[in-house]
Amino acid sequence: MIIEIHDRELAEDEALTRALALAQRHQHVARCDIFIQPRVPLDAEDYKHPGWLEYGVKFTYDTGGSMYVAVLQRRPGMEFECHS
Repeated sequence: MIIEIHDRELAEDEALTRALALAQRHQHVARCDIFIQPRVPLDAEDYKHPGWLEYGVKFTYDTGGSMYVAVLQRRPGMEFECHS
């Protein structure tokens, strides 16, 4: 499997580790792209979810199909969630 991490310099280690663990659980994956987005600042008044962190994980399977999964954390210290 080829794993490419886009904008790695913006990643938080714990969230990236969670995304990589998700990638390792999938089978028959030819390629995995992890898209990093910086966390929304806690003092972001104009955003309705301050502290939000979301990384996109795109799996491209050997069969040619693909799936996108969001790895998110609603606020710092909360559990990570995965949604497809």
